[in-house]
Amino acid sequence: MMHSPTKDMSGGWRMRVVLARALVVKPHLLLDESTNHLDLEAVVWLEAYLSTYKYILVITSHSQDFVDTVCTNIMDLTMSKKLVYYGGNYSTYVRTKSENEVNQTKAYQKQQDEITHIKKFVASAGTYVNLVKQAKSKQKIIDKMEAAGVVEKVETPRPLRFTCGCKSFQDAL
Repeated sequence: MMHSPTKDMSGGWRMRVVLARALVVKPHLLLDESTNHLDLEAVVWLEAYLSTYKYILVITSHSQDFVDTVCTNIMDLTMSKKLVYYGGNYSTYVRTKSENEVNQTKAYQKQQDEITHIKKFVASAGTYVNLVKQAKSKQKIIDKMEAAGVVEKVETPRPLRFTCGCKSFQDAL
């Protein structure tokens, strides 16, 4: 097998050769579905090797087990184009992100309710002499809240849809 040309090898063995060539150089890696075409033995070896890899890895994978084993830190590009860093494996990231979104949603709703309540008071105070001073004070509270930054609403990702300008699938072929 070691003396065979790569063109004569199966997809799994070709993938092993490509990975071996990339790993020997010890670069920062971008791995796109690196477990495709690998048998279980090769995936286990790759997980063990990458678990101790000292360089940067950017991994795209459908295998949560693989990502859980290999990744120790996750960076998430949010819908608002912020890069958020999470320590831990993929499962920890999913759990922590979900908890953060629940907490952020609650904080957003609480802040919106508070702003609405204060605005209603300011509007109802009108020209009543005894309430004008209170209304101005409440308006200052709203201004301070908005200046400090309103809690961001949690943005849910929109599904990607790819459409063809063709009349039918057959036209696309």
